[in-house]
Amino acid sequence: TGFVLFGVIGGIIFLIILAIVIEIVESVGGGMAKDALGNVTGIAAWPVVLPNIGNISARFKNPVDIFATGVLFIGEMQIVSSSSAALDGADSNGPYSAAASALIAFNGGADLAVSQPQWLFGDGNSALLRNPNHRYGDSGQYVAKLRILVNETGGALTRDFTAVRLQNVPPKVSLPTELHVLEGQEVEIVGAFTDPEWLDRHLAVFDWGDNSKPTVAVVAETNTEPEARGTATARHAWCDNGVYTVRLTVIDDDGGVGEATMRVTVDNVPPIVRAPEKLCTLVGQPLVLEATFEDAGWCDEHSAEWNFGDCHTKNAFVEETHEPPKGTGKVSVCHKWDNCGIYKTQVTVADDDGGIGVATTVVHAVELKNANFEQGFRLPDAGQPGDTNRVANHWHPYAAPVLTLDQGALNQQREWLFFAEQFVEQESRRAQGIRFRGAMQAGIYQQICANVGWDYEFSAHYHLVTTRSMGKARIGIDPTGGTDAGSPSIIWRELPGSAQWENITVRATARAETITVFLGGIDRRGGQDEIYLDRARLCQIQPHCPKTTEEPPCKDSCVDFNDLDVQQHFPPGTPSLLHHDIGFSSAADMFIVGIPTPLPAHHGLFFTARGVLVQLPQKVTTVDLTIRSLGGGPDFKIELLDGGVSVNSLGLAIASGDENEFTLSAGSFDAFFVRGDGIELALVKICYCKNGGRTHTGH
Repeated sequence: TGFVLFGVIGGIIFLIILAIVIEIVESVGGGMAKDALGNVTGIAAWPVVLPNIGNISARFKNPVDIFATGVLFIGEMQIVSSSSAALDGADSNGPYSAAASALIAFNGGADLAVSQPQWLFGDGNSALLRNPNHRYGDSGQYVAKLRILVNETGGALTRDFTAVRLQNVPPKVSLPTELHVLEGQEVEIVGAFTDPEWLDRHLAVFDWGDNSKPTVAVVAETNTEPEARGTATARHAWCDNGVYTVRLTVIDDDGGVGEATMRVTVDNVPPIVRAPEKLCTLVGQPLVLEATFEDAGWCDEHSAEWNFGDCHTKNAFVEETHEPPKGTGKVSVCHKWDNCGIYKTQVTVADDDGGIGVATTVVHAVELKNANFEQGFRLPDAGQPGDTNRVANHWHPYAAPVLTLDQGALNQQREWLFFAEQFVEQESRRAQGIRFRGAMQAGIYQQICANVGWDYEFSAHYHLVTTRSMGKARIGIDPTGGTDAGSPSIIWRELPGSAQWENITVRATARAETITVFLGGIDRRGGQDEIYLDRARLCQIQPHCPKTTEEPPCKDSCVDFNDLDVQQHFPPGTPSLLHHDIGFSSAADMFIVGIPTPLPAHHGLFFTARGVLVQLPQKVTTVDLTIRSLGGGPDFKIELLDGGVSVNSLGLAIASGDENEFTLSAGSFDAFFVRGDGIELALVKICYCKNGGRTHTGH
C-alpha cells in the first residue's frame, strides 16, 4: 500500500515518512527494502539474510496513519522465509476497542514453549502472558505492543503493534432525595459521585434552580482502582419561598458529564419588625414614627400600616433593600395627637407571601402646661399662711444667689416675690410676674417628657424693668432633666431689658427622657428688677439626617505660654495679647511668669483681680483650662460667653500654690472670662477641640 502525493506538501510528507522509516529500521535492527530505482518500498523486520534461516522478506502490511500529533505505524508485519523451519512470530490480533475501564482480553496467539511473550499496554503497565486481560484507568487511544522472543537457534525477536481505542465513561452522580428549609437559611448540600475511570479528575457545579449564579462545589475524591469516588459540597440559601430543583453536574477531565437532581422546599419566614418602645410627642405637633424590619427572604416585597391608638390608621411608607443575607427596610409615617394621653401604637409589616410581623410603640402625648398662664395660680410649693407669692399652676419657682465678684452686690439683701399679673401681659389676661433684688436669679421651671437626641426649642415673651440696666431676662433648658437652676448642664440664653415685650428663645439637645425648661431673670450687680413672663412655647425638632460617613473624633489643640519670655509685659487692650489665634484682653496689665513646679518648669500668663477675657478662634463645647494659684483665694469665677452673651457661670476654687485643670462646658461658647477677688491667678494651658485636628503650640 502506498500514497500518491503531489506538489510541495506531498514531498514534505514523503520526506517525513522516510525519516520515520529510517528511525524504525534502526530501532528494530532491520533494513529498508528498495526498488530498482532506489526508492524505499518497505521495512525489513531484521536483516534480509540470516544464518540458518535463509533469505527472508518482511513488510508492514498496514498503511501509515498520519495524525495531528504524529505518524503511527500500526499492525502486522508479514514475514516470508526461504527456510523450511517454521518459527514463532508476534501477532497482536488488533485493533481493540471498548469502554474505558472495561476488561480487555488481548489475543497474542497460541502459547509455544520456545517463545517468550511480553505485552506493553501503552499506559505504563505490562504483562508476560501471551493472552493477558487488562483494564485501563482512563479513556483515550493507546498503542499496545506484543513482543515475541524465540529462544532456539535461529530464533528471532519479533514485535507487533496494535491500536487500543477506549471510549470515555461519564461519572455517576447522586444527591439526597429531598430537603426542607426556611427562607434565608443557609444549608450545606453534599452530593456523591463515582467514575470507573479511576484516573479521571472532576469538576462539580451546583445549579440551585432559583436564577442565582451556579456554585462551583468543593470536590474531595480518591483516584484508586477500581473506580474514582468523591463528594461535591456547596452551601446556599434561597431568597424566597417555593419548590426548587437543584441540579448537580459532575464533569470529568475527558468531558464526560454526570448529573443528579433533588427537590428543595423552601418555607416563607415572616419579617421581624423593631420599633422604639416609647416616644414622647408634644400635642398638636407632627411626629414621624419609624420602625425597621428585616426579612430572611431578601427577595420579598413588603407593605406596612400603622395604627396610632387614637382611632386612626395609615398606610406607611416603606423603603427597603434586597441584598443577601437578609432583606432590610424602614417604615415611616407622620401623625399628630390632638390630646394628651398615652397611646399604644402598632406597626404591621407584611411580605408578599402573607408573612406578617408587628411591633408596638407607646406614645406619650404631652404639652407644656399653663403655657399662657391662663390656667390659674397657686401658693408656692413651700408656701406658708399669709405668703403673698403666687406661682402659675404646673410651674415651679426657683430663686437662688449667683456668684459675683461685686462686693457691693454681695452685701445687698436678696428678696423676691412671685405674683399673678392682670394688666401687664403680652396678649392674654394673665402673666407671671417676678420682682427680685440683689445678686440673684429667680424664675419658674417645668419638667416635660422628651426623646434623647432630639432638639427642643423653648421660647417665651418677657417684659423686664431693671435699674441701671443691670438685670437680664434668662431662658434655659436642662437637657438632663435636673431642677437646679445653678447646674452647669443647663443651656442658658440671656437678653437685656426692654421697654417693649420681647421674645427670647433657647435650643438644646435632650440627653435624658425628661428635660426641664427655665424662664426668669438674673442680676449679677445687685439691682432691683421686675420681669413679666407670658406665652411660653416648646417645639420638638425630630432628627432626620441622611446617613453620613462617621467622622473621626476631634482631638485637642493645646496652647501654652512657654514660647513667651518671662517678665514679658502686656498693657491693657482689646486684645492685650494675641497668642496662637487666641485673644487675651484685660483692663489691667498682664505678665509672663516662670513656674518652677511641677516639672518641667513652665510659663504662665499672670493677670490681676480685674480678670482676663479669653477669646477663642472658633465655637466650642468644651475647654480644658489649666490655672495656677500664685496666692490668696481660694474662690474664683469663670463665665462662659457665646457672642458676648453669658451661657454658663462657674464658681470654682483652688488652693494657694496649686496648679489644677478645670473643664469648661456648654452647648456652645466662643469665649470665657476668668476673675478672682483676693486671689492671684495665672493661665497655664488652654486645650480645646480645634477644627482640622490636633496641634500643640508653644514649647
